[in-house]
Amino acid sequence: MSTDQTPGSSPPIPPELRRGASLTLKAHEVMDQAWDLLMQANAEQDNPAQVACGPGCAACCSYLVDAISTESELIAASIELGDPNYKAAVLERLLDWEHEFMRWLQRHPVPDGGIKNHAHDLWRGAWQIRRIACPFLDMDSYRCSIYADRPATCRGHHACYIPPEMAGNVSQPPDGCFTSVEDIQSGKLTPIWMLNAHVGETFTKLLTDTLDIKGVDYSGHLLPLMVLNVGRVVWGWPKPNPRKKRNKPPRITVARKT
Repeated sequence: MSTDQTPGSSPPIPPELRRGASLTLKAHEVMDQAWDLLMQANAEQDNPAQVACGPGCAACCSYLVDAISTESELIAASIELGDPNYKAAVLERLLDWEHEFMRWLQRHPVPDGGIKNHAHDLWRGAWQIRRIACPFLDMDSYRCSIYADRPATCRGHHACYIPPEMAGNVSQPPDGCFTSVEDIQSGKLTPIWMLNAHVGETFTKLLTDTLDIKGVDYSGHLLPLMVLNVGRVVWGWPKPNPRKKRNKPPRITVARKT
C-alpha cells in the first residue's frame, strides 16, 4: 500500500497508523506461512483431515468477528485510500450493520460484563443464527472483499469434513457450519469439526505479542465497529444516526459449495 500522495489522490496513511499497519502486515504474512506448514503436516498424515472451506462458501461470514485495532486501521486505510466506489458501497454496508447490531444489542445485552464464557458464546450464537452477512462479504461472489487484509480471527478459522467414523448425526460442512437455532435454544453450541480449533487464538496471540514487543498500543473489539471507529476518528466518516432509517443488512441464506 503506497503512502505517497499525488495530485487528486486520497490522503496518505497518517504517520500514527503506519507502524501498526506495517507490523500487522508482517504478522499476517507469518500466519499465512504457518497455515501452509499446518496443511503440509496434515497432508502427511495417514488419514489427513479434509478442509471444507473454499472460495464461495460464506457460512462463517455471519459470525461476530473480533479484530485487533491495528488490523482495523489497516482495513480502514485500505478502504479510504482505495476505489471510491468500493468505499461508498462498503461504508453503507458498515453503517447498516452497525445500526442493526446496536438495535439487536438493546434486546440482547452482553452477558456477564463481556466475560468470555459459555454464556458469552451463546450470546454470539444468538446473533449468528440470524445469518446477517459481514459488511465485507461480496454478496455476488460470496467472497471476502478484504481477503488480503482479513484479521487473524478469519485467517485461523476453518472447517473440516467430519471423519466417517465420527460423523454420527452431525451435519457436514458447509451446512454444518451454521449455528443451529435448536442448539442455542437448548443452551448448546453447534459443533464444527476443525483441523485445529486453536489456530485463530494462536494467530491473534502472535499479532498481539508482536505489538507488545514493539511497544505498540492496541485494543480488541468487533471488526465492523472498530473499522468504523478508525474511519470516523481519522477520516471523518459519518457518525451513527439512530433516527435515520437504514437498509436491512443482507443475510446469508445458503453456504455455497465449490
